[in-house]
Amino acid sequence: MSDQTIPVVAIIGRPNVGKSTLFNRLLKKRRALVDATPGVTRDRLYGDLQWQGVHFRVVDTGGLQFDSRDRLGERVALQVSKAMEEASLALLVGDGREGPMPLDREVASWLRPWGKPVLVVVNKVDSDRELPASYEFSSLGFGEPLGVSASHGRGIGELLDAVARRLPLGSGTVGSGTVGSGTIRVAIVGRPNVGKSSLVNRIANEERVLVDEAPGTTRDPVEVTVSYQERPYCLIDTAGVRSKRRLNSRVDAVARIKALEVIHGVDVCL
Repeated sequence: MSDQTIPVVAIIGRPNVGKSTLFNRLLKKRRALVDATPGVTRDRLYGDLQWQGVHFRVVDTGGLQFDSRDRLGERVALQVSKAMEEASLALLVGDGREGPMPLDREVASWLRPWGKPVLVVVNKVDSDRELPASYEFSSLGFGEPLGVSASHGRGIGELLDAVARRLPLGSGTVGSGTVGSGTIRVAIVGRPNVGKSSLVNRIANEERVLVDEAPGTTRDPVEVTVSYQERPYCLIDTAGVRSKRRLNSRVDAVARIKALEVIHGVDVCL
């Protein structure tokens, strides 16, 4: 099946509601970096999966914030917009422990003009006792919400059933994944702020990876598939590798580990 016929499900929401934890749970692997610090995810991360014979692609996105003074937040919003352009369905994720927040309502208002189906997913619902609180998210105006616990796996099967029902008819049953077996995997590696993401964007001829003057903008490895002389390549943009003594946070440490893992799994390193 070609990429054009694979429906895309975009995970959308404000920062720190567990979008990346949900993304990892759906894919059954730790693809996205997860931390309690808001705003860890910034770029679009993709993963393919099948459920009940339906093949679809899930995209994790950065947390939406609507502060015109936040330049990086505006760039994140642009990446979220690109995810919505290709999405067949959006999962609007909220925090069941905190309940609907004003920013959740702003995100819901931002989603409406897209005119695409939206399924409200209330995360951090770890027990039946916490389930009634999730119904407060009905006030967002997208129908009955689904309560899940991404960290514990609660309600994930029901969520996948709901996703499969809402995807376009004719979604395929066979898929080879984002990257084919004949694709050459190329890691872009280096210290922070040397222009790795700019290089990937130039080769891909689009702003696929978020670029900013601040070092450490890229956290998760981001895969970008391109073709050159009829040969497919998967470029993997990685976080800047810092020496251990220069690691400033747990996020920096985990990003460094993920970059080093990428190096061991590719054909070529730049």
